[in-house]
Amino acid sequence: MEYDVLIIGAGPAGLTAAFEASSAGARTGLLDENEHPGGQLPKQIHKFFGSKRHMAGMRGYEIAGKLASKAFEAGVSFLPKSRVFNITNHSSYKEVAYIYNNKVKVIRTKQLIIATGARENPLAVPGWTLPGVVTIGALQTMMNIYQVLPGNRFIIVGSGNAGLVVAHQILLAGGQIAAVVEAQNQPGGFAVHAAKIARLGAPVLTNHIVTSIKGSQKVQGVTIAHLNSQNNTFTMDADIVALAVGFHPAYELAQIAGVKSIFNNHFMPCHNQNMETSIEGIYCAGDSACVEEASIAMEEGRIAGAASAAKLGCLNKTEAHVKIAQAHQYLNKLRGYNKLNGAASSEQAAIESKTLTAAVAGSKALIRCSEKIPCNPCVSSCPAKAISMKPDITGLPQVDLAKCNGCKTCIAACPGQAIIAIDARDANSCKITIPYERYPVPKPGETWYGTDIHGNKICKVQILKTASRMSFDKTILVTFNTAREFALKIYDITT
Repeated sequence: MEYDVLIIGAGPAGLTAAFEASSAGARTGLLDENEHPGGQLPKQIHKFFGSKRHMAGMRGYEIAGKLASKAFEAGVSFLPKSRVFNITNHSSYKEVAYIYNNKVKVIRTKQLIIATGARENPLAVPGWTLPGVVTIGALQTMMNIYQVLPGNRFIIVGSGNAGLVVAHQILLAGGQIAAVVEAQNQPGGFAVHAAKIARLGAPVLTNHIVTSIKGSQKVQGVTIAHLNSQNNTFTMDADIVALAVGFHPAYELAQIAGVKSIFNNHFMPCHNQNMETSIEGIYCAGDSACVEEASIAMEEGRIAGAASAAKLGCLNKTEAHVKIAQAHQYLNKLRGYNKLNGAASSEQAAIESKTLTAAVAGSKALIRCSEKIPCNPCVSSCPAKAISMKPDITGLPQVDLAKCNGCKTCIAACPGQAIIAIDARDANSCKITIPYERYPVPKPGETWYGTDIHGNKICKVQILKTASRMSFDKTILVTFNTAREFALKIYDITT
């Protein structure tokens, strides 16, 4: 078997690279050790950040399906359940050895793209080998692929986006979060992710570390220490400890092939602007090059696929240059994320007050996004073009209240659940509409509690209506009535 371009790894980088190479006319093969394509995307049930180009606002498993469909429609040959164990470099081709159905097979290819993703970091503390200690990726597989919640009371170690997202999914599945333990002085992930779990009562213990995991035959608890206090340790009960302490590139195949590497906390392959490594004709893309976001993996895959096709003569060099330059422009924007402190600024408070006043003229959108996240589904989803970002995708979204018609489409589109709508035409009360994605679903006429950003009950609210559309993608819009004085304090509702 022989290909012009062979990609190892069918995640977002590999699928995008395969599409680019095959659509240019290259005979393209795609190997993956899993049965289905998508890499980590099939177990991601939350909506993704980014832009329309990266299918932002869609859930991970939906993105996997879209990327795979595009690649296969372009003529990519997919070889699932194939575990690569060796790469041999020859002057005019590369030889890739893999195991399929317990048999060793070999493929020749002119160009090779390694998109093998990342591996999760362990946490070597006393008790880390006890049953009940899992990585965050394994936990997602159990919950979102096999629908198994492996415990009742969870401790998450690490508050990056992965830790915060999975903590939220645990809460939606009916589990308890005893704590999210974070060594830094603030959560490492997006503020909107931290806010989602805070609203559901999950504590994030910053400036804390796990010093040991307790239990005889399985996890029964953890010992936690405060970094800024002497002799301040305590134990929390838990039956599952989920490790979200980072990732490192799955670099092994590049190493076997003889690719030169650099060390920056972890080994990663050296590559140029075209994602080509130190060995001509071998490229890397996605987390196997450097661990970043899925949208960045797609752009790197696009570069590697276009560059490999151009080198074969399948793609016009000028066209390839345009594709690659455009991808680098997006990479620069996506990497321009500037983390803020998370809490709403005085400017945000002024916007909220202005929105409440403007809502006298009708229902108006209020965006509670306080970080410059590279994300704009709110902009692209607004039919009235009332939402804008300056200077680019990493700016804070702004609502032109004069243009906002109160359609509420942006509420469902926001991956961070950071948009609500306010209707303050009544002198004494306000109608608030929020996104809702859990059970039980409120019913009109019921009385619930409005809660603040920390999950504290503020006041009773009356449920007026719920709205669910196909375009909302499983996000329900819940509208309730509350006293005007509480309107800006409410972030969520609970029974």
